[in-house]
Amino acid sequence: MMKSRSIRTKVMVPSLALIVIGLGAVTAYSGWSRTSSMAESFEQKVKLTSAMASSGAATAMWQFDKELAKDTFLPAATDRDFRAAVILNDQGKPFFTTGQADIISAATLAANRNPDDSADQTISFETAPLKHTEEGKEMTIGTMVIAFDKAAIAADANKSLATLALIALFVLLLVGAALYALMRTITGPITSLSEVMEKLSSGKLETIVPNQDRGDEIGAMSRAVEYFKESVYSASSLQKEADESRRAQEERRRLREEAEQARLAQMTAATTSLAKGLQTLANGDLTASISEPLPEEFEGLRQNFNNAVAQLRETLSMVVITANNIDAGTRDIASNTNDLARRTEQQAASLEETAAALNEITTNITSSLKLTEEARHVAIEASSGADKSGDVMENAVAAMSRIETSAAQIANIIGVIDEIAFQTNLLALNAGVEAARAGEAGKGFAVVAQEVRELAQRSANAAREIKGLIENSTREVSIGVDLVSTTGTALNQIGGLIGEVNQRIASIATATREQSSGLSEINTAVNHMDQNTQHNAAMVEETSAASGALASEADKLRMLVSKFVIERSGQTRNYRSAA
Repeated sequence: MMKSRSIRTKVMVPSLALIVIGLGAVTAYSGWSRTSSMAESFEQKVKLTSAMASSGAATAMWQFDKELAKDTFLPAATDRDFRAAVILNDQGKPFFTTGQADIISAATLAANRNPDDSADQTISFETAPLKHTEEGKEMTIGTMVIAFDKAAIAADANKSLATLALIALFVLLLVGAALYALMRTITGPITSLSEVMEKLSSGKLETIVPNQDRGDEIGAMSRAVEYFKESVYSASSLQKEADESRRAQEERRRLREEAEQARLAQMTAATTSLAKGLQTLANGDLTASISEPLPEEFEGLRQNFNNAVAQLRETLSMVVITANNIDAGTRDIASNTNDLARRTEQQAASLEETAAALNEITTNITSSLKLTEEARHVAIEASSGADKSGDVMENAVAAMSRIETSAAQIANIIGVIDEIAFQTNLLALNAGVEAARAGEAGKGFAVVAQEVRELAQRSANAAREIKGLIENSTREVSIGVDLVSTTGTALNQIGGLIGEVNQRIASIATATREQSSGLSEINTAVNHMDQNTQHNAAMVEETSAASGALASEADKLRMLVSKFVIERSGQTRNYRSAA
């Protein structure tokens, strides 16, 4: 089906199809990456909020301080996605709630089951146990549930997808318009030249051939068409000259015949002795004879005259037959030669068009080869970029591992601080006991010991809170290491795929070179055929001219012998009808 399409359609349809596929793939991947990144950020935000609020919620639960619980959730309430928070005691009863009432009910139910089983998939519930440590023993004193809405994240993702789709559509329209303008620039002069050739083939030799001043293939084709037009015009002029020459020959023949008739008339007048027979013979009647006997001395002349006339009659009969055969043969040869000349000219024109088309195709394939080489270089650069990105990801993993190690060291230091606070608390307790034994003298020391004990208790609580935050940070760093490792693996896979694409492009470039070489050989052969056809056309024209001359001479011979009457009465054959 594509064979009947124009060159513009054959180039634009596959190109636009490839562009649509590429833009669709890039848009889909970008949308998926954007959605995944937003979802991951949302989950990290929920987990970080839960980790930051759990310590304050545990303290508020232990101290039964709802104001502290309210202050704990106050930063989270400023988030646009925050919907509710619930603190439940160890019996599952609400101690503190904030946010939307329906979400609070759903959060209360979510505390007693898997949050992923919630019927409302637009709400994300994060449940965290509330723990408190007393004298080195850790106990669960309740549960905290926070709820965040996913609707805004989904809306942002849909908006991003719509934006990417609009960008892809705009790029497709822009590339399509540029490709259409480029193809119109290429095929427009070819269409104009085709219309000019149609006019020339219909005999309109006054048609002006455009684009002859161009230096590209279009200009070469236009100049070739101009040369063809001039050749046809020259052939027409030669034909007119040949017609004038033929008319001049006929005029000279007519003059010769008139002179011959005048000479015969003079001879007839001069030979009165044979007036009747010679007059009949002079009129072309070969059936004439001298039937009346002549005197004896002239009888031989009469017999010789009659025998000569009879012999002449037989000879002219054969000449008439031969002249008619020659005339018919030369006419057939002339007709066939003219047909052959016309077909040879058509074949030469077709070969010229074929050679021009092959030149255009060879040029297009050369352009495609250059574009393929450029695409291969771009693929090599993309592969190098993917390798560099993999190295960056490995460095990021190493840096996050060092952060994780530092966090572990900080946790150990905090453990030492917690141990020191515990020992200080014991010393303060012993000091209080000794102060009590001292009575009134140890009251001041007892007050100091109590203050030291409270200070040690607060230091231990702060150390435990910091340790909890460090542990949460360590977990988040581990998650980040896993994600960076996954990203590095994906980049390595992308690098491998880019390498395969580079190999495919190299194969396409090799095949395109082979096609270009083959087309060059075909183009050379077609040009050689075109030259041979031009030589054949010249030979056919010479043969046609020779056949025309032979036909003219045969026609003159036939007209000369047609003047004679060979038979009389019902047996008379009039050879003039052959004309």
